[in-house]
Amino acid sequence: MIEVEKKALINNNTWEKIISDNKEDIRIFAEAKKLILIKSDDSTFQLNKKPKIDLKLRTSKNDALMTIKTGTWQLNSPRKEFEFHFDKKEISSILEIFKLFGYKYYFMMYINKEKYLLKDLIITIEKYKNADQLIISIEVLVDFEHEISEGMKRVSDFLKEYGIAEKSQEEVTYYTNQLISSENNQINFEKVEVADWEKDSLKLISCCEEIL
Repeated sequence: MIEVEKKALINNNTWEKIISDNKEDIRIFAEAKKLILIKSDDSTFQLNKKPKIDLKLRTSKNDALMTIKTGTWQLNSPRKEFEFHFDKKEISSILEIFKLFGYKYYFMMYINKEKYLLKDLIITIEKYKNADQLIISIEVLVDFEHEISEGMKRVSDFLKEYGIAEKSQEEVTYYTNQLISSENNQINFEKVEVADWEKDSLKLISCCEEIL
């Protein structure tokens, strides 16, 4: 099977119209919520595309994962990657330990990702906390290469039907980077205690908060 996919940014009203217009045919088949903390190099909270240490903490409904990557991003230069699963109840202890190493600044993202099936289309919706737009991915599967153009037209026609402008992967990445680096998503553990952050963020850590 060959995936044919297009991405776009939409508002809640457009998504609600898609759901309303197709309520007899559309069904959700997967949903995941996750909280992600990404280490920032310093209190300026500038996104660094070449960090010496790329550190992320992620929690989901049934899991929690720490990912550490080291090395350069240069071509043909492999990066070492380490992954550790941990209990979500230990996240504050882990952050306190990281503070001892000087890791006090983080970008925080809370994402609700939903997958829907609408006839031959697979629709993925990504909702970010504190975001005014949703990321929508429309995908269709084809069997042969000569069917790709037909699949592309099927996806394009759906986007046009709802007045949705297609975005490149670079444009979508730029949007998510803007969200990540916004002041609402910055955590400075020099100014806030880890225990206080944990208390205020329990619903996010446990991945049970709904994003409207």
